[in-house]
Amino acid sequence: MTSNKLLMGDLLALDRCPHCEIAKPLLAAHPNFNFMKIAETANVLWTVYVCTACNNVATAKGSPEGNHVYVDDLFPKARVVDTELPEVGRTYLQQAHRSLGDAPDGAAMLASSSIEAMIKDKGVGKKREKLTDRINQAVEDGLITKGMGDWAHKVRLEANDPRHADEAAPHVTREQATVLVEFAETLGHILYVLPSLVAKGISDANEAETPADER
Repeated sequence: MTSNKLLMGDLLALDRCPHCEIAKPLLAAHPNFNFMKIAETANVLWTVYVCTACNNVATAKGSPEGNHVYVDDLFPKARVVDTELPEVGRTYLQQAHRSLGDAPDGAAMLASSSIEAMIKDKGVGKKREKLTDRINQAVEDGLITKGMGDWAHKVRLEANDPRHADEAAPHVTREQATVLVEFAETLGHILYVLPSLVAKGISDANEAETPADER
């Protein structure tokens, strides 16, 4: 129903900025790019919105309905953690994304928790073993590369600063937290998403090679 659609106006009422993920962002239409028509014959309008928190832009594509214009598509889209990740690691990572704009310290700690949950899910290390030991074991087992292991250690160490109220560096910046979250997302892609895509590709190829009467 039209009433459930997102209205394109001077402000765009998103729950979160697709860039900094701050809650209830102020996304204001840019005066020079408001309700543009790419082609006069097309019944499609575009508006560029600027987030006042991070100064990044989001582009909305819409179509007029009566006296209003409603959003049909938005670029970039809000980040969604892939469902191939295990539930615990996926939940931590989704919360980390949502914390980036308002609480980078929390995002860093949640990213670290997501990493630990994914490595545990792969059965690496012993019960109650420290994350640093699990990371080293994951490298030794060939689950992740040494470079990924080094990056994982960096994520863990930086997440420890706010967790233990480090006096020299008690907080992480939004930029640092973003790197940590991106690592957790990359790890999830390597451990879960990519193997799933490979398995599907092999399955599809085998099916294509099988004669129709044998399927």
